[in-house]
Amino acid sequence: PALPAVTGYFGGGQIVLNLPKESDWVVLDAPAGLRDDPAARAACVQFIRENPAPFVFLAVGSPQQELIAHEARLAGDCTGVAMCCGAALELLTGMTARAPQWMRTHRLEWLYRLAAEPGRLWKRYLVDGPRIFLIWHRWRTRVQVASVGASRVAVSPQ
Repeated sequence: PALPAVTGYFGGGQIVLNLPKESDWVVLDAPAGLRDDPAARAACVQFIRENPAPFVFLAVGSPQQELIAHEARLAGDCTGVAMCCGAALELLTGMTARAPQWMRTHRLEWLYRLAAEPGRLWKRYLVDGPRIFLIWHRWRTRVQVASVGASRVAVSPQ
């Protein structure tokens, strides 16, 4: 059966006022504590289950939106495509200003957002975010070790 022309959205309800009216929007003001509260994420999965839609926009930031998408997938009875979009809809609708072009060109939009919302973003950008460099370094070291080991394997020219 075809899904209704409904689009689910998680995040602040105010953004829906600026979204296209072609679809009926079903909105859940996301509960607080999604990262650390399994019950809050379960409520989100229940919302997806009870409001079948072809598209579900998860706009609650990382890793919360990915956790919800993963748990909805594991539930097995949720429909639609989950799009983990963070602040993308706020940027597209003009609710949140984009960084000046020169900052975007130099990949500094994160710095612009940090300056605009320091109380909300400082921990994400300055504490949690840099951990990716350690993860990358560990991965890169494993890849280099594996490639060195692979180069020592004798290969027959035939």
